[in-house]
Formats: sequence, structure tokens, C-alpha cells
Amino acid sequence: MKLHRIQLKLAHRNVPESIPFDVSLCLYRVTQECLNNVAKHSGAREVTVAIEGDKDDILLSVTDNGTGFDPVLMADQSGLGIVGIRNGYGL
Repeated sequence: MKLHRIQLKLAHRNVPESIPFDVSLCLYRVTQECLNNVAKHSGAREVTVAIEGDKDDILLSVTDNGTGFDPVLMADQSGLGIVGIRNGYGL
């Protein structure tokens, strides 16, 4: 995020040492898409990626201090980013 002058903070807690490949790939792609959206659309200067979990569940959240968006309005957009996130990138 250095290129966009956005401060990135990573918070992690109880993340399992071993995560199945398809799950880790999905987490990577969702995080990548969220960070791209922050850089392109939010006007944010700070973003936090938080991940926590256990052997059965993993919770990923990406928050920023940008302008935000209305998810209802985004449902009609033709872009694939939010659709991919909602669908878990087909995994």
C-alpha cells in the first residue's frame, strides 16, 4: 500500500498454522480485492486487515477510514470484485 500512501495495519489472533490451500487462496483473493478497492475508491489513508480463527472457522475483516459505500447500490454494479468476494471466488 506504500504506492498509494495508505498505512496498512495487520492484526492476527489464533490463526491456525495450517490452512487448506483452497481456503488460504480464497482469503488471499478476497484480501487482495478489498485492498485494491480501498486504493481505487475509498480515499482512505489507513486500512486494517484483521484475521482470526480456529481449526473450524476463520474470520477476515478489512476496514478503512475512507468514504465507504452502500452495499445495496453495489449489488447492481457490473464489476466482478464484490461479486467475487460474495461468492468466495468460486471456491
